[in-house]
Amino acid sequence: MASFWEPLRTIRTAIRLFWQRTGRGVNRFVYRIGAATLGTDRADSLLIRSTEIRQTVWGFFHDQIDTQATFFPVIRRLWRISMGLLLGAGLYVLALETNFLWLTGSMPSLEDLQNPKLNQSSEIYSLDGVMIGKFYAENRTPITYENIPKHLINALIATEDARFYQHSGIDTRAIGGVMFSALRGGDRGG
Repeated sequence: MASFWEPLRTIRTAIRLFWQRTGRGVNRFVYRIGAATLGTDRADSLLIRSTEIRQTVWGFFHDQIDTQATFFPVIRRLWRISMGLLLGAGLYVLALETNFLWLTGSMPSLEDLQNPKLNQSSEIYSLDGVMIGKFYAENRTPITYENIPKHLINALIATEDARFYQHSGIDTRAIGGVMFSALRGGDRGG
């Protein structure tokens, strides 16, 4: 078991050493960018203000929390893990929302969703109305709702939920029930 965790500890130590060594270098780099874009006086005032804010926050933190308590390292680790998970979830949602690196493929526009283009076959008729032939990539023929067999409609609705006609496509009541059941611990029945 120790052999599994050893490479992870080595990587964590390397990352920690990197941040300790480059921390001041990163701050210097950010300061140089601020000085180049905002001017030296403005960058100096922002640096002083951010240092004051950081000291105020740390002072409040040390006044309110006993860092010598036995549970403090556990709470700090849980806090860091939860903030990391929250940040990761936020980045994940942002990546999906912005389609980062085209991960979710192309999405149809709202116009395409409201007015879909059907791949119908092209039919060629002679002058007397006799069909000569069809050209198609997909042999589709549009029909009206009245021409769909009633058994096909009933079979489709049977695969849906019981409140199919009461919602617009997303059953929020069912989703809430599933989430409540999951928070409660799921079905432990028998």
